[in-house]
Amino acid sequence: MTNRQGKLIWWFYCVEISGVTLDRRDGKWQVADLAGKEQTNRDAIRSLLGKLTGLRIQSLLGIAAKPDYRQDAPVLEVMMTRQGGEVLSYRFSKPEDASYYVLKRSDQEHYFKVAEYTVNLVKETTRETLVQARIKDLSSEVPGDNYDEMDDAEDKADEEKGAGSSGKSAEDE
Repeated sequence: MTNRQGKLIWWFYCVEISGVTLDRRDGKWQVADLAGKEQTNRDAIRSLLGKLTGLRIQSLLGIAAKPDYRQDAPVLEVMMTRQGGEVLSYRFSKPEDASYYVLKRSDQEHYFKVAEYTVNLVKETTRETLVQARIKDLSSEVPGDNYDEMDDAEDKADEEKGAGSSGKSAEDE
């Protein structure tokens, strides 16, 4: 698990993306509103959170809202609720004929240029990728189900020591 992913997991308790809500309960990420025969695919959630925290800013586009950015027609919006209740939104739009996305964070005045392939990986996430059929023996360990608060604590300790990559991510901005 990367330090960046741990940073997102540590500070947020709810993520909404593509019509799916992920809640952090008892230290574990879960898909909200599961049916009786469904369970959370925690490996897929880790992958999604890693993709979100791994977004790299290619450049700053400035603070002026330009019609070319097409922010009025976003292709993806991610809402993340921080532990204090503050909602942070990532709004991704794609200018016509562009090979990149424009990211507008609700807590920043800047617009950011983000690589197309990294956003496409996040856009591919669906409820079907985050949910799996329930395993009959509920007492057995589900693959990827061993992630808990201890992982968060280790990530936060690493973060405080200055561990992690040196590139800027959308979360660093």
